[in-house]
Amino acid sequence: GLMGNHEILMRLALDPATPPKQAVAALRVWLGNGGGAVVEQLVGRKTLEPRKLVAELRAATPDWVMGWLGRLGASARSGGLLFVHAGINPKIALDAFLAAPWNEPLDRVDERAHWAWVRGPFLDHKPGERGFSGYFVVHGHTPLDRGHTKGHAEQAQRFRLNLDGGSAVTGQAKMAY
Repeated sequence: GLMGNHEILMRLALDPATPPKQAVAALRVWLGNGGGAVVEQLVGRKTLEPRKLVAELRAATPDWVMGWLGRLGASARSGGLLFVHAGINPKIALDAFLAAPWNEPLDRVDERAHWAWVRGPFLDHKPGERGFSGYFVVHGHTPLDRGHTKGHAEQAQRFRLNLDGGSAVTGQAKMAY
């Protein structure tokens, strides 16, 4: 499976190797982006002081969840397809870009240089006939493409396809094109 920004936030909050200040920062962002349902499922509440909540979550999280998070990768390739959560930055060498660490502290993440967070440099790019370093990119992260293209046909012309149909926003689990 692929890791995205929400899984990064979850893993930063739950991983004992994450320093407390960084874990609390990740927890806050995660809670603001839908993590509350998971937190409530694990510990029954989300109203504790943040450091205590991090400690409770770490104690309550099953080993298989941490194992699953640990197996998630930045990308996957199949033939001429590249699957990545948010996309790539065409101004950065592909392998170097995809090597960005998952556990970069949130206050140091440059969204333009990270596979789980990038938007503009990728979504607005019009690649040549070789696509993105020879790949057609399948991605998500930007619900309904947020006006970067007019639909799937234009995305395909740009050697990419956004599968984020905005379910987190609309509550509908379908593409809206």
